[in-house]
Amino acid sequence: MAFVLHVGMVRTRIGRYIYAVGGNAVAARLSGVNVGRSIILVFMTSGALASLSGILLSARVSTGDTNLGGNFVLQSITAGVLGGISLRGGEGSLIGAALGALFIAVLSNGMNLENISSYYQMIILGVLLVLAVLAEQVRMMLSGRR
Repeated sequence: MAFVLHVGMVRTRIGRYIYAVGGNAVAARLSGVNVGRSIILVFMTSGALASLSGILLSARVSTGDTNLGGNFVLQSITAGVLGGISLRGGEGSLIGAALGALFIAVLSNGMNLENISSYYQMIILGVLLVLAVLAEQVRMMLSGRR
């Protein structure tokens, strides 16, 4: 799925529009991009993929619980930042996010194998997120952008 979405983002016009809107919505609008349609398409795609993920997760654990994916929020944000996605928008790639997610999955699996409690796993992921954000800030300061 990540490969298909990556090809769509890199090789299609709407993919470039989405990158443009993420970088600077005003400049994208002035360049002729229909910003509202691009944002709606992104939210629709995100909602459809989140629904599919929820269905697959519920099928995997054979239950429907409202708190089932509560810890995935921190994991997904950390995976995105580790994959090179800027929290300010406009930077990053889908392949980077997929590699960040793979890293978080391997790290979580390793912590589960070492019997580290879920409380400490959340702390480790939070510290990793803070370090990744700090590294992004240092990178931006060194490149002269604010």
